Parts: sequence; C-alpha cells; structure tokens
Amino acid sequence: MLLYRPIHRTSPLILRLSYHCNVSCINSLFLKPYSQLVSRPLPIFSIPKNSHLYSTIAKTTTPLQIYMNAIQKNLIKKDPHQISVLQSLQNIYFEINDYLDNQTKSSKLRWMLEKVKLLKKTCPPMGLYMQVFFTLFILYGGVGTGKTTVMDMFYNSLETDLKKRVHFHSFMLEIHARLHDLKKQGLKSSNKQPITIVADEIASVTKILCFDEFQVIDIADAMLLRQLLTELFKKNVVIICTSNRHPDDLYKNGLQRESFLSTIELLKDNCIVQSLDTGTDYRRNHSSSVNLYISSQDPKSDAVLNSTFDHLSSLTAYPIIKNKKIHFLGRDLTIRQSSHDIGYMKFQDICQDNLSAADYIEIAKHYKVIILSNVPQLGAAERDQARRFITFIDSLYENQIVLVMSCEYDIFNLFNIMSFDSQKIDCNSTKTKSGLVTGEEERFAFDRTLSRLVEMRTKDYLNLVAPKTYLNFFLNFDIKSFNVDS
Repeated sequence: MLLYRPIHRTSPLILRLSYHCNVSCINSLFLKPYSQLVSRPLPIFSIPKNSHLYSTIAKTTTPLQIYMNAIQKNLIKKDPHQISVLQSLQNIYFEINDYLDNQTKSSKLRWMLEKVKLLKKTCPPMGLYMQVFFTLFILYGGVGTGKTTVMDMFYNSLETDLKKRVHFHSFMLEIHARLHDLKKQGLKSSNKQPITIVADEIASVTKILCFDEFQVIDIADAMLLRQLLTELFKKNVVIICTSNRHPDDLYKNGLQRESFLSTIELLKDNCIVQSLDTGTDYRRNHSSSVNLYISSQDPKSDAVLNSTFDHLSSLTAYPIIKNKKIHFLGRDLTIRQSSHDIGYMKFQDICQDNLSAADYIEIAKHYKVIILSNVPQLGAAERDQARRFITFIDSLYENQIVLVMSCEYDIFNLFNIMSFDSQKIDCNSTKTKSGLVTGEEERFAFDRTLSRLVEMRTKDYLNLVAPKTYLNFFLNFDIKSFNVDS
C-alpha cells in the first residue's frame, strides 16, 4: 500500500518528533508551506499487508445504519427516542474513528522514520493522543427501553480491537480480583499504586469501554470507583455505559453515601448524560413466548422438571453427575444434578446460602441450561433471598442461559411488592433513610428482573441462546405434553 499523506506544519505530531529525531531532517521533510505539501504529496514507503500497520478504520456501517437495517428486517420497531440517542452515539463514533485513524497514521509515520534512520527504535512512543471532547457517556432510563440494544449497535459499529464490552458488575469483580493478585505479589519494586497498574493494563489494550448496567450497590465498589475512573480518565479511555439511574441517584441511600458524592461530581464533570425513556418495556411486547416457568403448586411440577432434566441429558452422551463440586475462590459450590451443560438445582441451593454475584457468574460459565425448582414468593421478610435471586437472574441473563423453573406464583407476582411498600411506610414514620431498609433498591431491581424473565422465555431469546441440540425441545415446551405422575 502506497501512502501519500501531506503533513501540516503545525501538526502536534511534528512537535513530538522534534524531541526524538534529527531536527534539521524533520524541518527539511515537513516544515514546508502547506500549499507545497498539497501540490506535491510526500511518497512514503510501501507497507506489507501482513504488517500490523496495515490497519484502517472502515466507516461504512454507522450505528444509525445498523439501526435502520434492523428496522427494515423487522427486527425492531422504529422509536424516535432511540434514534435521538443513536444520533449522539454516532457523533461519538465519528470522533473515535478519527482518533483511531490518526493513531494509525502516527504508527505508519514512525515506521517510515525508523526505516530511513531518522528515529531510533528505542525512542518513546510518539502516537497522537485523543483530544478529549468527553470521557464518559451515560445512557439512563427505565427497564426494557432499548438502552443495551443501542449501546451494542454503537459497539458493533466500531471496527477496532481496542474496545471492550462487559457487564459492569463482572468488570468490577475482575478489578477486585486483579488488585488482590497485585497485593499478593507485592509491589516493592514499583512506585505505582495497584489501581494505577490496573488502569495502565486496561488502557494498554482498550480505548473504548462499554458497560452495561452501570450501578453501585456495594460499599467496596463505591470506594474503589473514584480512584479507578480518575486513572482511566487520565489515560483518555472513553467509557459508554447504560444505567437505570441518573448519576445523581447512583448508590442512593447507600451505606456511607456521603463518601461517594465526590465520585458523582467526578462523573458529572466528565460525562454526557442522556435519557432513554420511551415509556415502553419492549421486552414485554414479545407475542411469541414459551411457558418455561411452571407453578410449583401443581403436583406434577417436580416430576416435569425431573423429566425435563432426564430428556435433555439423554440428548447428549454425557453422564449424570450428582452433587458436582465447582471449586471457586477456595470453596466448593455444589450442584445438585448436572450433565454436561445442564445444571439442576433448588432455590434453597442458590439463594439460602450466602452466595455472591461472583459465585453466580461462575455457575453460569459451566452451564447453558439451568433448571431451578421451588422458587417461593419473595417479600420483605426474604430480603436477602430476593437480592440473591435478582443477582442470579442478572448473571443468567448476561451470560445468555436458558432457564426452566417452577415457582410458587407466576413471575408477575413473584415479588411481594406490598410487603416492601408497607415496610417503607413504617420506616418513613420512624425517619429511617437507608435504602437498604426501605426496599427502594429492591423495588427498582424487581422491574429489571421481571423484564428479563419475560424476555428469557421468548422464542427470540431461545433461538439466540439455546444450544441447537435442545432448541426444538424448548420451542415446543408444554407442561401438558408431559406424561408424568404427580
């Protein structure tokens, strides 16, 4: 590939080069009137196609084009609120592509200068830095409004490897684990703080971070977040995230929230905030769904789940293992029954014990189908179990797991909202302000969980995530078709 690229004499790249190269050579090459450079572009050497320098940014598929294509294929419905958000994301898309394009040209120029021995290979990197027009974009709104969909369209439009898309909770678990490793290794030979090292590692491979479900519900995350974001902002890492809350409401009523207020100000000083509140939960608009959630009050429910497990297991050549141990973080997670990528467990196995999001994510890594029995109605008296169940469903949804379960009530009555509301009234009368007591955070999370449960039983979801071996069984799942005794 032959490159003909005029360099303007005021380019910041030339100012950087002057510190590493023979200044007279630089002047002779570049410090010419711009008109001369335009009329006689400088030939730069042919670069082999297998070189890492032979990378360009394609600009043919923008976020809005992806959205319009999805509408034409009847995959989604046109929504003016979503289009407004995508227009903002499209502006960011062009800014990021320009930056990455300039960075590529900087690398090619360095390669050329090393070839003609104007620049030593030992010189520090001279790449262009991103001109920061913002560092954080927060898209917030109600559940099921399409926040994740539009963010994923933006993410998929970026043709670069310098990007990462991850659920925020999973990301924070990785950060805590990495910090733990660094502290175990000891840092006597380094002057850097562990959080700085972690941020350096992220920035070395990622320039665009996309977070789904940006929320702060844990005091450890709340205390760590300011340090981490400060370091990432310094390194010009762009962060795009979805959230159910405006930044002002993050960690609302949380423990020691006053210590988190400075983090909120940091977010607001460095971000663009946009709302996506269509008033519609699109997850509930699916007309085609399968009733994978059966009533545990039906005498046949346990037999149906057992039969489901046996049938799915028979479709593979793998044996059935009882009480399988998953060793994780120094302890064992026990799965009542399993066969290859199918796990069968009871509600009490996963929500009675003191398990965390990290445990649920680990379980989701081992299975593609989860069969869960005897989920009770969850009210204020079962707050801990309700939170664990919510976290469990979040983990399954994010990892695209098929869920078959039996529950005491249908999913729309799974959470006893009245009990949380009555407790909130009692707490308000005694001037208690903790969201952990009033159930405000639970109420907020219930809507998200219910919305996800609705989507997880749709045929669209099953076609997307179910292993092909089991797909036909799930698409035709009907409790009436099971010939079992109660």
